[in-house]
Amino acid sequence: MKRMSLKEILKDRRLVLLILGTSISWFLMDWALYGNTIMSKYMLSSTVPVSLKGLARVYYSTEVSAVIFGLFAFPGYWLATFTIDRIGRKLIQSLGFMMMALSFGLLFIFPFLETPFHIIEFVVIYGLSYFFIEFGPNLTTFVYPPEIFPAQARGTGTGIAASAGKIGAFMGTFLNLLIQGAIGTSGLFFVLSIFSIGGLIATLLFLPEPKRVDLGKSSEERLYLTS
Repeated sequence: MKRMSLKEILKDRRLVLLILGTSISWFLMDWALYGNTIMSKYMLSSTVPVSLKGLARVYYSTEVSAVIFGLFAFPGYWLATFTIDRIGRKLIQSLGFMMMALSFGLLFIFPFLETPFHIIEFVVIYGLSYFFIEFGPNLTTFVYPPEIFPAQARGTGTGIAASAGKIGAFMGTFLNLLIQGAIGTSGLFFVLSIFSIGGLIATLLFLPEPKRVDLGKSSEERLYLTS
């Protein structure tokens, strides 16, 4: 079995499309996940009653964050873990990106939700974005590459996709703060919604469904066997 060079990989149309699908979706997911997580304290700050000051304000926002992660993010990840082989990678990832786009879009369209008077509505919608990040691309983006790249290109293909994800995490962590400062929290939610739509499109266009398929078949191993 001959290992494919990067030059050979980039000459193969199928592998290039797989790299695009895995890299774009991982990049955009990590931007939304890590950037959103870092920014959560700023996003939640507007929901804290003005009567709370100092440590009381910190405790309140921390409790709201704990509710979001405990009721939405944690269950979403485990639900995806136990259903990924039944539902399929492509459906879970597509549904995740679609619901992320919807959640972020609603928070952009209805900025008044970011007030203490609508804390329950905000927590539910913002929490749903986390649920579908976990019940969606935060699991599938690192499951996909080892299953769809042939052994001859698996390390390189997976490495490129993972690198794209790390770049997205860095850029989201760094740039989301600048985006919020320039166009506000509502504007940031709009950007995250657009990115989620981009992840959905990349998934639908470039990625196959390897659910319950033998690894050799899902990666089209036979196409790359050499003597």
